[in-house]
Amino acid sequence: MLSKKQNIIALSVMAALLSACGGGGGSSSSPSGNQTVQVDPPSAPSKPAITGDLSCQSGVCALPASAVSDAVGKVYQLQNNTSQDMQLTVNGPLTASWNAVVTQVDSDILGYGRVGGGARGTDAAAEAALEQKMQQFYDHAAAYGQIAGRAQARMRVEKRAAAAARYYAVNDSRQWYDSIGNRTLSTTMKASYALPSGGTVYVWAQNDAAAVTAQQAAFLAERFANSVYPIEAAVISEPWGPVHPSWQGVTLDAGTKDVHLVLAQLNQPASAFKGLLGYVYPPNALLKSGASDPSCSKTDCSVFTNSNEALVTFLNVDTLVAADDGVNWSQNGKGPALALSTLGHEYQHLLYGYNKVFRRIAGATKTTTWENELAAQTMGYLVAADTYQGGRGDNANSHPDLRVGGDFSQFLAQPACNLKRWSAMSGDSVGTTCYPKALATGMLMLHQFGAGVMKPWVTGSNVGERALDDGLAAVGGGDYGSLMQQLYTSLALADFASWPTGYGFPAKQLSLPASRYFPGGKTIALPQVQISPGEVQLSSDPAQEAYRLSLAPIGGQVTITVPANSRLSLVKR
Repeated sequence: MLSKKQNIIALSVMAALLSACGGGGGSSSSPSGNQTVQVDPPSAPSKPAITGDLSCQSGVCALPASAVSDAVGKVYQLQNNTSQDMQLTVNGPLTASWNAVVTQVDSDILGYGRVGGGARGTDAAAEAALEQKMQQFYDHAAAYGQIAGRAQARMRVEKRAAAAARYYAVNDSRQWYDSIGNRTLSTTMKASYALPSGGTVYVWAQNDAAAVTAQQAAFLAERFANSVYPIEAAVISEPWGPVHPSWQGVTLDAGTKDVHLVLAQLNQPASAFKGLLGYVYPPNALLKSGASDPSCSKTDCSVFTNSNEALVTFLNVDTLVAADDGVNWSQNGKGPALALSTLGHEYQHLLYGYNKVFRRIAGATKTTTWENELAAQTMGYLVAADTYQGGRGDNANSHPDLRVGGDFSQFLAQPACNLKRWSAMSGDSVGTTCYPKALATGMLMLHQFGAGVMKPWVTGSNVGERALDDGLAAVGGGDYGSLMQQLYTSLALADFASWPTGYGFPAKQLSLPASRYFPGGKTIALPQVQISPGEVQLSSDPAQEAYRLSLAPIGGQVTITVPANSRLSLVKR
């Protein structure tokens, strides 16, 4: 996973490494007769071995003279840009009270890692099932594109098979296919609400599960129509529209507006706060008619056969209907608040699937679990803050993700989760423990840079690290590596009354410009999120993605081993 070496590199080797900066070049073979000329592309200029806020030469780095008068909370950073561990001697007004944090970041430039469909919860088996289904979908995507091509050809000679929009009234019935549970659900429509786009959101409840009252369904419908939908449309995009030509003929019509929320018992036995909280399966936007293609006798076309032909999000019914005292239900209760945060999370998956899958050529894009879930946790936090504005705490107005036992407190207890190795199919707990880390990372981006990071990230053509870097670049937020360093350095600043500039989770006024979703604009206030040092369980284990270093300087000088491709933060106390 990460470098565990602790070997000391001789200063003579260090001197050679530190002098290895500058750019590379190209080469070509000399033509002879009809010999093909081979030209290598020029390589990008390489970084110096050590970069950052300290002056370094031959393995010795010095804090600036101004460090003596710096206020506590001042941060100095260094980055080891080589593939070898480096021992550095740091000179300056260092004392044992300074904090030191090392951040190690896996390389994942292309981002074609583990794939994901979009779920939230602590049920690794359910997440693995969804991930496996998405892997199968991507494995056959090119073949589905060929089916779409033949469907378009048929459109020229016969009427197109389409999933027509339909109006539903309260108490109407409909069946939905649960792709994770591999079962058909009989449901009843409980509430609806007009959307700013002209469509309608419908709330459906499973008939043989926990009873959903009109009040509970109306709460979910109203909050989706007036908060979740318009905020995410303004920040990212609408859920549907034109698709790539390679998908036309087997996907929902570009004018599809309606959104469906299905409340189902997603856990066996029923559970409100443990297990699967919700999920989105992008192939539900496919048309069943695709299964009639002759190639389906040899190709797995179950994605067409089992499609719900709708923009649909599944939510755990037991979470929404949970009553804090077991008797009286309130929309400010722990369960309903978590259900709303989960809805914001899951709805991002729907937008992500549209933008990253169906707006791209069939078979060309594979999304990644960590990036998709990070975007979802970011939007779930933002949307819930519009309704629950109290920040950290455990009262009716506290943000659901910041309440006692929520994702944020779980992150503080186990912060060093490697997002890029997040896969429910790995057979370990990584697939569930990274939700808290993803939440904290998304919070950091919103509190530091605002919501402008989202649109270029989610609607852009890249996936993985490059996609996130696109969003960060749009708001001057550096890149994935610097974001991770910023997050872990913030933990070393946990006990400050106010966050030093550039770190942590300070109060932030997010302003969305006037649009058809918010004619007068929209402001979402993110309150300052404080952390006490005792909550932060960042270990000193160098095998972790991030870890603390204990400094024992002598005469203001200390020797530190900085692992390969890692970043060091020194925090004055």
